[in-house]
Amino acid sequence: MVGIGLPELLVMCFVLVVTLIIPIWTANVAKGKGRNWVVWFVLGFLLNIVGLIIAYVLPVQAGGDYMKCSQCAEPVRREAKVCKHCGADLLKRA
Repeated sequence: MVGIGLPELLVMCFVLVVTLIIPIWTANVAKGKGRNWVVWFVLGFLLNIVGLIIAYVLPVQAGGDYMKCSQCAEPVRREAKVCKHCGADLLKRA
């Protein structure tokens, strides 16, 4: 019999899903840490699970959803009212 059977079709679907889901996941993790979404999507596509691990290990970068605290220079969310690292009041920004 010639053609694609059910097991081959399931493997192809799994590979397709992994090939698309991992880069999107990698890009979203990196974006949450203030990184460029498009660059990390490409890295996730090329490196797959290794890119995802690298995105999780990377430190948070000021920018995007984060800013640096004016007192301790640690990254904190823009919506934060008090720095979680040093306790500085972030509402009194100049």
